[in-house]
Amino acid sequence: MNTNFKDVNEASFTLDAIREMAETMNEIYEQMKRIPKHLYGQYYLQERAKYDASRVTMKYERWKTQEWDETFESLKDLQTLVVAEFLTKRPLRFSRRPTLREIAEVQLDLVQNRLSNVFAYCEDFKEMCACFRRFNWWEGDILKLDYNRYGKYLLFNYHKMTEEERQAFFELDIMLELINKDMAKVMPAIEDDETQMNTEGEMEMKIVQAARTMRAEGTLKHLYDYTWVMMLMNETKWLPSFDTPTSFVDYMGQCGVEIMSSRSNITKYYDKARGEFPNWTFDDADGDEAKRRNNVGKRFLNLVRSGNNSH
Repeated sequence: MNTNFKDVNEASFTLDAIREMAETMNEIYEQMKRIPKHLYGQYYLQERAKYDASRVTMKYERWKTQEWDETFESLKDLQTLVVAEFLTKRPLRFSRRPTLREIAEVQLDLVQNRLSNVFAYCEDFKEMCACFRRFNWWEGDILKLDYNRYGKYLLFNYHKMTEEERQAFFELDIMLELINKDMAKVMPAIEDDETQMNTEGEMEMKIVQAARTMRAEGTLKHLYDYTWVMMLMNETKWLPSFDTPTSFVDYMGQCGVEIMSSRSNITKYYDKARGEFPNWTFDDADGDEAKRRNNVGKRFLNLVRSGNNSH
């Protein structure tokens, strides 16, 4: 029997290379497991920022023109529909299979009552609903997305998903933002009551998430931009207020804000600001920079008020 030693050596080299790649992949996964949770959220927001939201916005505007009037119930129906359409694409199929307990907790009848009788469900729709519940939470009737969980899921399963499936996450997110914004308009009293009824822990969580979101999207461009956050909080009656930059920095640290400006830096820029929000003026800036600083306050207020799902 003739043995082709060249082929044997090549086969051996290929197997060694495969083993080395497998070991490298295992090391990468182990490193990924140690990533702080908030970095997954930042990754998600950075990926979403690359997505062109105009198509989703146009789709929502078309829906509004077809409605005689947007009511709370019609918006709830649409909220259910966009989630159901997302789930029928099965982009969450790579997540852990739901337990019988998780499946039993899905109130499928409430979902079906808000959908057309000809809606095309996927075969494992209830299981997909159970998976979906892990990635979200509710504030009253407002559906909130957990960006940290979505970011981790996308990062770990990126290579398994199609581009259409990845975009489905961003389309759902943007559509829910638009729906939430209009729901707040038709139930302003409820939104105000929710803001007033935030527990201390809930408020701290919203503040931390707002800071993370603004860092990820680049709104908090400089560490001294926390000065405008402090000023905004001091001028907003339902937010905590602070006598000194020291008390502000200490509070933000207790909340869990990971990256903060120094007390001296905030004091330096605080002394340069004049007037009241949203028309602050600054001794050291005007024009676009003054507008940007005012927008830091506006963005923070919108994020905390809406639970960080408003752009």
